[in-house]
Amino acid sequence: MAYDGFDVTADGRVEIWTEYDDESAVIEVLAQVLAVLENTEITDIEPLYESVEPEAVFRLLQHAAERDCRVGVEFTYDEFTVTVSGCGCIHVHDGSPRLIHSQEGYGR
Repeated sequence: MAYDGFDVTADGRVEIWTEYDDESAVIEVLAQVLAVLENTEITDIEPLYESVEPEAVFRLLQHAAERDCRVGVEFTYDEFTVTVSGCGCIHVHDGSPRLIHSQEGYGR
């Protein structure tokens, strides 16, 4: 798994660029970011599977990559909205879901 860290965008979203080598990579990156945002240890956050099925997210991303298609998955986790795109970008922000509609958000 490659993890390049994260930045805060102008509109207040946390942006993370990574590579999804396997299912555990998606889960690990999401858990790390959510723990940082909640200012807690990774072992203290609520399990991701209570908000989303991580295996299904990974399979969808993998399927889209194999077919050179753009895809994104958006879900809520506690007070955060998380958007995972097939290009390796994860956005997290407070509040209601808002899909990313730009080319940048779904593919390079």
